[in-house]
Amino acid sequence: MTIEWYALSFIDILGQANALKQLNDESLSPDEVKKIIDNTYGKVKKFREVFSKTFAVVIKRSLGDGDLDSNELKSDSFSDLIIHYVSLKTEQKQLPLKGIYTLMLATGGSFLQMLSDGIFVRGAIEIGRGIEHQISGSNELYGSALSNAYQLEQQAGYPRIVIGEKLYKHLVGVADAKPNSKKEEINVGYAKSCLSMIVQDCDEQYVLNYLSKEFPQYEACIEKAYEHIKVEANRIFDKETLCSKIMRYGFFWRKHNTLVTRYKDFLSFFDKYRYYKS
Repeated sequence: MTIEWYALSFIDILGQANALKQLNDESLSPDEVKKIIDNTYGKVKKFREVFSKTFAVVIKRSLGDGDLDSNELKSDSFSDLIIHYVSLKTEQKQLPLKGIYTLMLATGGSFLQMLSDGIFVRGAIEIGRGIEHQISGSNELYGSALSNAYQLEQQAGYPRIVIGEKLYKHLVGVADAKPNSKKEEINVGYAKSCLSMIVQDCDEQYVLNYLSKEFPQYEACIEKAYEHIKVEANRIFDKETLCSKIMRYGFFWRKHNTLVTRYKDFLSFFDKYRYYKS
């Protein structure tokens, strides 16, 4: 197995663990158990369908660079998480930045589609070294590419796609380079397109701006997603009022107050960056 550099996205559905804890209640009726399973697995099923369809569409649309292309985007999934990755080696495929661009575009489009369906996810995209192999016919990637993205996802806070520092610096380095060939010129163009999809959030984290002009085909999703976010935020804000009265100095209140802050940041992000305003 060869150690290579990869770009990898790690996406997770939020709230699944808490929902599944309900299954530990032995007093639940079969109908109640089925309802919980349908609700939780239903989100997982939708999650995989949306990402599979969106990635297929974006990959098809990304054709058109003649004999030059990126390496194949691959995926893996387990329970309520999905991983997509692409090798950055250039021995045969000469457009590694196209691979990163496609990964970012498809991840952002899928993320927005999920939000428009009222399913909240969170994730990260980063680069790192890794080795790829197959287990029982499915792809698996092992190495820092995966661990880097996983750690970033854990720090994401509210539903968003965090861009790793290594990836950001790599994109800036390519975008600032002076191209000496047609191949390098195309790679520089893709690096600049990638950077146009990245902004710094309120906490100075680099994040994928799925509301940017790079995602015009998702105009219809934006308003639907915003409505779902407002409904969830209002539910959390209403709960904050009750919690502050009965448990203001307790751990639960502090934990919930963090959630309130995150959803305020979430709404602020939408208000600041959504390109299509009502």
